[in-house]
Amino acid sequence: VPPEPPCALHPFSGPYDRPDGLAAAIAREGGQTLEMDNFASSHARVRGGGESFDLLDDAVFGRLLAQAMRGDFPAMVAGPPCSTCSCVRFDKVSARDGGSGPPPVRGRAPQLRLGLPNLSAARRREVDRANALFERTCKLALAVHNAGGVFIIENPADRGGSAASNHLFIPRYHDHCPLWLLPCARALMVETGAELITFPQCALGGDFQKWTSLLCSKQLVGGLSYLRKLGCCGKTHKKRAKGRQGVVWASAAAAAYPAEMNTVLA
Repeated sequence: VPPEPPCALHPFSGPYDRPDGLAAAIAREGGQTLEMDNFASSHARVRGGGESFDLLDDAVFGRLLAQAMRGDFPAMVAGPPCSTCSCVRFDKVSARDGGSGPPPVRGRAPQLRLGLPNLSAARRREVDRANALFERTCKLALAVHNAGGVFIIENPADRGGSAASNHLFIPRYHDHCPLWLLPCARALMVETGAELITFPQCALGGDFQKWTSLLCSKQLVGGLSYLRKLGCCGKTHKKRAKGRQGVVWASAAAAAYPAEMNTVLA
């Protein structure tokens, strides 16, 4: 049975039964979490999943937005699917690692951030779907904020631009467009005063280096700002977030937060 509000909202939660997941970490602090993901319900607990938790469904989103507006969610942590904003799309992957993955679908220039011109029909659908999820995530965050709550949105760090403007810049990623450059995210920052906090997940026990940014409500920045001082663990990472691991792209396998990061977010 879903928890009764008030509770934390965790869209795009992934599997519901992780003993070291975010909901478990919040429970250890005495809180409850409404986890939401649209994977098949057979992979989840009786609480659901599947189409009933698909944020692209207008009825599902409308119901959730109304709850957020009336203050049912004092906190929200969301990690919307980042595939279309992943810098890994710029990598050339060897045949040994499974061959090249999907191509870039966005550019860094303002007119290219919501999608490159002349995309195939399938790639256009892919980027339109991602844009809709990003926009709805930001609308939920704004509703939580306006109701007096706090939010965190997680997605990959910006690796593009130039060395002069970005300490994480890598030349082959110069045209990288992260979520943080999209109009919905920039508007959310302006309206709420939210700030980005960037760090590598390997510093919190992750198997991947995975430089990550959290867009945090300003009330949370003081408690999380120490993450900005974390550097790469300096060790050989157990896994790389490119190429394939069996039949699954490594970047998909890297989506789950490490246990220590869930403890920090809780």
